[in-house]
Amino acid sequence: MKAKIKNLLKKAWDLAKGNKTIFCLILLNLVEVGLIPLTGGWYAVVKVILITLTGGSLIDHYKSGHFSTKRMIKEG
Repeated sequence: MKAKIKNLLKKAWDLAKGNKTIFCLILLNLVEVGLIPLTGGWYAVVKVILITLTGGSLIDHYKSGHFSTKRMIKEG
């Protein structure tokens, strides 16, 4: 069961591609302003998960060269 969940999360992560950072930040902001109502421990847990996922997506962007000026010059 654990392998199935891990595989499903990996597929969802790969499917999101460049939109992971945007999606995670939108969810984090929705939680922060209260549009996704969470209280107590759930608020802290969800916030830590979303911040971790956002950081992971930024690392993916960095590794793929999206923050490099060399890549921007080649594409432009």
